[in-house]
Amino acid sequence: MRKIILKVVMLISVLVLTACGSNATSRDFADRVYTLNYNVITPDISDKSKAHYYAMKWFPEELEERSEGRILVNVYFNGQLAQLPEMLDAVATGLIDMGYATASY
Repeated sequence: MRKIILKVVMLISVLVLTACGSNATSRDFADRVYTLNYNVITPDISDKSKAHYYAMKWFPEELEERSEGRILVNVYFNGQLAQLPEMLDAVATGLIDMGYATASY
């Protein structure tokens, strides 16, 4: 009797694990293009934030190049998507994908 129960449990386990499999191949994921929204608090360009501006312009270009065009980043300057106090919550809830904030927040 124990052997029959053990065989039934093993059969059910194999069937459940087989049903959990996915038909997606690694090629399916390689063909996808991901677009991320990046919220930046600094303005588009000013004398005080030139370094930030150039870094925020360089990052999406470099990411697109290294991912061979599979990852695109839209940069929104001057807190267009969310201001600093709300930005961390917006990232946590998925409203925006990335945000640039200072350590004091």
